[in-house]
Amino acid sequence: MYTLLFSGVLPDALHTECSKCSATQKKGSKKIMRHLIDNKPEWWKELEAKYDKEGTYQKQYRAELKAEGIKV
Repeated sequence: MYTLLFSGVLPDALHTECSKCSATQKKGSKKIMRHLIDNKPEWWKELEAKYDKEGTYQKQYRAELKAEGIKV
């Protein structure tokens, strides 16, 4: 399940600013991000290394995440 999510859904969601996501999915993704950053930082770093090698998405979403209380 996670392999499918991260190999197919995550890259598309990042690239399209989650345009296909419902409000519930966006809320859930932020909850997951917050959990990973706060409780599993090593997993978060692995995801960043795989899907955001240049830091493009982190820069793109930084203000939005900060407004949501997610520290990146």
